[in-house]
Amino acid sequence: MKAYALSDLELDEVSFCDRGANELSKVVLYKRQSEPQPTSKSSADYLGEEEIIMDDEFRFSKDQPGYSLVAKCAAAGETGELGNLSKADFDAALTSVAKAFADEYGVTFEKAYSAILATPIGSQLYDGYLAAPHAPAPVQKVEPEKVPDAWRAIEKEAAKIRRDEPRLSEPAAIAKVLRQQPHLYDQYEAECGRG
Repeated sequence: MKAYALSDLELDEVSFCDRGANELSKVVLYKRQSEPQPTSKSSADYLGEEEIIMDDEFRFSKDQPGYSLVAKCAAAGETGELGNLSKADFDAALTSVAKAFADEYGVTFEKAYSAILATPIGSQLYDGYLAAPHAPAPVQKVEPEKVPDAWRAIEKEAAKIRRDEPRLSEPAAIAKVLRQQPHLYDQYEAECGRG
């Protein structure tokens, strides 16, 4: 059976009875003291620190790879001002922190990633990831494909044939040109580097 974790609930009453309707269900209720809301930090605040405190035990220090990206993403996740950060940036930040955690504690990357998401900063990074847009695909200049001169000559001759025989399709006219003038096909093959 699938388990559900519910949070941020306000209950008016919790009643217990001797025998519940679903004897197989397991319900766990616990209470914790509400945490004071921290003031927002900017990326400059994070970048000025020697480490980012992930929780009581783990700290992501400035000398670890990806620190500046983690700092920018943590601040953006906290303030909601994403700027030009994308999902890929937040993913890279979470990955950097999880790798550092895995190395420090000797656990798998997956366990480290899960542990990081349970921290306040990890939660900010994940919130930023959810809110961030996908990175735009890089634009590449594509040179138009050069049409061999021989092919243009074949098409030109096929157009002449089609004017004389309008019922002839373009592929049929091209086939007729190639039967009548096989040297054009040889020239085409040579221009394409196959002849």
